[in-house]
Amino acid sequence: MKYRPIHKTRSTFISTLISSGEDINYVSKIVGHKTVRMTLEKYSKYIPQNHVEFGKCFA
Repeated sequence: MKYRPIHKTRSTFISTLISSGEDINYVSKIVGHKTVRMTLEKYSKYIPQNHVEFGKCFA
């Protein structure tokens, strides 16, 4: 396995949690960001874009 700086493993950890659907509020807290906004600005591209279920609660 190719060497990776520790900062890269942090990014991989965070993006894996988010893309797996973990609660963004909890992810933000465990990685030490002061706000969810900070987490979203950097990692929002990893949030799954499954719009098929969106709004189903109103059916």
